[in-house]
Amino acid sequence: MSKRAILANKWSFERGLMELCYGIIPIRLHKGFPEVLLVHHCKGSYWGFSKGHAEKGEEPRKAAARELFEETGLNVKKFFEYSFSEEYSFERQRKPIKKSVQYFVAEVTGEIVIQREEIREAEWFTLEKALSIATFSETKTLIEKLKKQLFHKGFRVKHL
Repeated sequence: MSKRAILANKWSFERGLMELCYGIIPIRLHKGFPEVLLVHHCKGSYWGFSKGHAEKGEEPRKAAARELFEETGLNVKKFFEYSFSEEYSFERQRKPIKKSVQYFVAEVTGEIVIQREEIREAEWFTLEKALSIATFSETKTLIEKLKKQLFHKGFRVKHL
């Protein structure tokens, strides 16, 4: 069992439920500039990245890629060598929930076909525009980290 899973189990036992999820930060190049796909989630009505739970025995990257495909119809073409994570807490039916999400950065292909039960809409944004669209500060932080990594790798970042 990984250190992360052990800590999650300890947190669950002591304080409430701990959820582990996996997602993709989808990237494409458009006119020489990187763009990310944000999805407008039905549950909670917020803009963020596609994510979900792993099925039993499913590897994290495979779970993230499956969730992306189920929610958006997009396929992973290539994983980047880095990933980011976020943690946040909320309440569900008066019970505390701590969620930990590991996001894998990936170049994706395909046409967007959204899963209407979970996603209201999905749209490609420049990194700067995505910062203004993303609902939660945790998502904005992920985008800032992504900007730094891409800039470090030599990508140009388009400003508004």
